[in-house]
Amino acid sequence: MPASKKASGTSPPALNSYVRAEIDRLAAEYGLDTALLQGFAHFIIAHYKKKEPKPPKTPRPVKPKPLTNTQLKTAVLQRFGCADIKALKANKDFQMAMAGEKLNFSSRDDLLKLYRQWVGVPEDERALEGPTTINGIDVLLNFRPWIVFDLDPKTASVEDVNDVFRKLVKVHHPDCGGDARVFQQLQVMRDTLLAYFQ
Repeated sequence: MPASKKASGTSPPALNSYVRAEIDRLAAEYGLDTALLQGFAHFIIAHYKKKEPKPPKTPRPVKPKPLTNTQLKTAVLQRFGCADIKALKANKDFQMAMAGEKLNFSSRDDLLKLYRQWVGVPEDERALEGPTTINGIDVLLNFRPWIVFDLDPKTASVEDVNDVFRKLVKVHHPDCGGDARVFQQLQVMRDTLLAYFQ
C-alpha cells in the first residue's frame, strides 16, 4: 500500500456561490481576469482576521543635556579671553559690564546668567514651550530680541519690529490674559530693537 503523501500546503477554501457570482459579475462588467479576482478573494479570506501590524515607533527627539558648571564657566572665560576666574575678575571689560553685580562663580544660577548674557542661549533652553516662551525662548531667562521677534537684523525694518510687537501684545498683554513680566520684557526688547535702527 503506497504511503499517503501529505500536502505541502493547505489548499484555499472553496468560494461560495455568492462570492463566485460577484466575481463573475465584476469580471464581465469591468473586463477583469476571473483568476485574479478569485486570488484576491482567497487573500481576503486568509487575512481578514489578522491584526494590523503595529506602526513603527517614532524615535523621541533627543533632548540636549544641560551644560555642566565647568562647561558654563569655560565658555564665559573664553568669551572674555581669560584663562581662569582670577583673570576674569581682573578683566576690565568684564568689570565694566558687571559693575555693581555680586557674582558667585561656584553658583550654577550665576554661571547660567553669565552664559546667557555673554555666550548665548544654552542648548537645553531652546525650543521650549510654556506661557513665558516665545519662539522657543523663555523671555524671562534669555534676552534675545531678534529670536523672540523672529526677525533678521539684516533685513528687518522699524515697521517690522512694530508689527511683530503688536501681534505679540495681542497674546501676551495682561489685559489679554498674558503674563505682565513677559509683556514688560517684550517692551524692553522692542525698545532695544528700535534703538538698533537709530
